[in-house]
Amino acid sequence: MNPDLYRDAAKGEIEPFNEIAKDELVSIATHEKNTVLHVNIASQQEGERVSTEFVEGILEMCPSLLLQVNDKGDTPLHVAAKCRHPAVVEVLIKFAKKQSRELESGVDWVRWMLLVENEEKNTALHEAVQSAAKGSVEMVAEILENCPSADHRGPDGLTTLHAAVICNAEDVIKLLLEKKKILTRERDRHGWTSLHHAAYLGHSNITSMMLKSEDDKIVALYKEDDRGMTALHLAASQGYERVVRRIIRHCPESYSIVDNRGWNARHFAMVSLRGGVLKSLLENPYVISLIHGRDKNGNTPLHVLAAAYRSDYRKVRESHLVVAALIATVAFAAVFTIPGGYKSDNGTAILRGNTAFQAFIISDTIAMVLSRSAVFIHFVLSFEVGGKAEIDSLVTAFISTMTSMGAMVIAFVTGTYAMLATSFGLAIITCFIGLTFFLLALCVMRRAFYIIE
Repeated sequence: MNPDLYRDAAKGEIEPFNEIAKDELVSIATHEKNTVLHVNIASQQEGERVSTEFVEGILEMCPSLLLQVNDKGDTPLHVAAKCRHPAVVEVLIKFAKKQSRELESGVDWVRWMLLVENEEKNTALHEAVQSAAKGSVEMVAEILENCPSADHRGPDGLTTLHAAVICNAEDVIKLLLEKKKILTRERDRHGWTSLHHAAYLGHSNITSMMLKSEDDKIVALYKEDDRGMTALHLAASQGYERVVRRIIRHCPESYSIVDNRGWNARHFAMVSLRGGVLKSLLENPYVISLIHGRDKNGNTPLHVLAAAYRSDYRKVRESHLVVAALIATVAFAAVFTIPGGYKSDNGTAILRGNTAFQAFIISDTIAMVLSRSAVFIHFVLSFEVGGKAEIDSLVTAFISTMTSMGAMVIAFVTGTYAMLATSFGLAIITCFIGLTFFLLALCVMRRAFYIIE
């Protein structure tokens, strides 16, 4: 595309295009096969109320541009939906309806335009739904009103309702539930309904909306995916207490359903290791009996809890071991790259008489000894000691690692101070910044213990 024409299209100046023949106008495109319509629509700021004069004028000159796609498979309607331009969406649909009436060729331009998929397998309606999550529902309403029979399937078999749930677009969901309630029963390629997605993502308000809108709540809740998992199973496995409570309140019978492995809601709750969900299920009179329920392998929820705890315990040990080993390595290397360097004649430290340097050596030694001790404890724990001794050892290793981390910070601060003794102001500022680590660590630890409680 000629650079001048590109700029004119982006600015919405239609005069330069009036003298271009229709056949030539079709062939004007960028390297990405964007026509002047694509360029104009995409150049407007997202969500901005734009003028549609250029779009209307170009379509009158060359109607076929309405159905032209770029190399990503996007029609001008796709681009308008992505950029949240409801006024442009309305103009494009009205023009397509006009063409269908005037040509009388039997081709429904509106339906074709709404059914075409881009390379991501999204229709214009899917793009409109995703954009509506940012605050523009008008486009979705416009498309549904003009083509209520449009194919609502997208990538992975996702319907527009699936997409709206994933984007947490509550206003769009309300609209779809009013006009397309049947979509609540549609599954994606994994067998998930939109309620499955809402439960898995922890969207409690959307879950309530969908439960209230469903005429047959039992059918909606009992609809299982390819693995036999219901929305309640997914919410419990992710630890979403509020969603679990709302599902059980709307349909108490759903607690007894098991998946293909024989897992009930309590099995899934144990996997999440979330205290709130476990408490909710323990307090619920309908669910108490599930604690003794066995899956096909004979495992009760308590067996699953033990396995989940052991798995998480191993991950904690591995992460602690990595941190301790890293501190030990740095502390060991710091001794041989000491601040100030060595004397060339006898190899002793130049700053050995400096108080700050002496503090550096002591704190670095503490860091190395404690971190090495933590590494050794983790090595011993690899033999599956078990029992209270294992827990006590893990706590000891944790305290050693945390203390060595603090000692490393002190070593850095004192070593820096020793080197910057002649620049007192800079030394103080550096020490102050370094010591803020302890304030940050205190805040993080308090927050962590608050969450645990």
